[in-house]
Amino acid sequence: MTTAPPFYKRLTPQGRILDLSEEHHIVWSCSPIRDADGLVHVFFTRVPMGEDGWFKNFRTHGHIMHAVAKQPEGPYTVKALVLAGRGEGFWDAFGIVNPRIYRVEDQYALLYTAYEVPWPQHQMKEHIGILLSEDLQTWRRGNDGKPILSPSEDPKAWDHQLVNNASLVKDPDTGGYRLYYRGIQTLENTRDRIGVAMANQLEGPWRKYENNPLIDPDNLLSPTGVAYRGFEDPCVWIEGGKYCMLTKDLGYFDSPGSAYFESVDGLDWGIPVRGYGNPEDSPQLLFDAGGNLTHLFVNRHREGPLTGFVYQIDSGKTG
Repeated sequence: MTTAPPFYKRLTPQGRILDLSEEHHIVWSCSPIRDADGLVHVFFTRVPMGEDGWFKNFRTHGHIMHAVAKQPEGPYTVKALVLAGRGEGFWDAFGIVNPRIYRVEDQYALLYTAYEVPWPQHQMKEHIGILLSEDLQTWRRGNDGKPILSPSEDPKAWDHQLVNNASLVKDPDTGGYRLYYRGIQTLENTRDRIGVAMANQLEGPWRKYENNPLIDPDNLLSPTGVAYRGFEDPCVWIEGGKYCMLTKDLGYFDSPGSAYFESVDGLDWGIPVRGYGNPEDSPQLLFDAGGNLTHLFVNRHREGPLTGFVYQIDSGKTG
């Protein structure tokens, strides 16, 4: 078990961001980054409410938006639509969701989840794609417009139906890249597992690790002794010479919230501790120019509209 203090002790709430409820939209998956001038750019999923509600529309009409603020807690100005589904017949036909923004060498990489088949639920099919930019304004499709990671063809594979929620890390030992992701074998008997793929180049080819999944509810007994679904929304970074991961907890602990893992090699993650204590999804991190953690961005979907929410992080309290 990690000897680090609970992650929540590093957090100070700053408040909601990007309330679009008056426009009949919900906000999900806020991924932040600072530019060279110190402005904070947030890439987020915007979903129309519609007659069917946001939950189904997330998969059919979700799209990625770009907003900018002078400080992490806002206020934010929504600047542009970044990407929407291309329509039936494409691998990214419908909902375009879960953006993850990174600075990689001399360009920006925006990873996202795309629905090829959004509904009915047992037929869903998702892939992970990549956009590239030099200025956070003009984007082009990476990997010749193809997904960088797709579900495994083997029906018995742990990630046969869905791959999503990508988290990118540069491997300090090899100089290559790692992409941590959530996979599901089938939504008829949902188990949420986390694995990793590796590549020498940002656009791939990406190779799934032969010993996936790394985190599996079938092999990680809950302290409550009760069966649980697993973990989703992995957010991985390197801090204090170790790999760290925040995930949404789907029942490992006895109350809703997140789990925090640590690893020496990014492959063996051991036993988690509580990350933060609220049932908030899609944890994403903001760093300063020196690479230090400054803020945590999550979804706030309790006691009000569905928006982003920001916590300040005390970067001095590392494990």
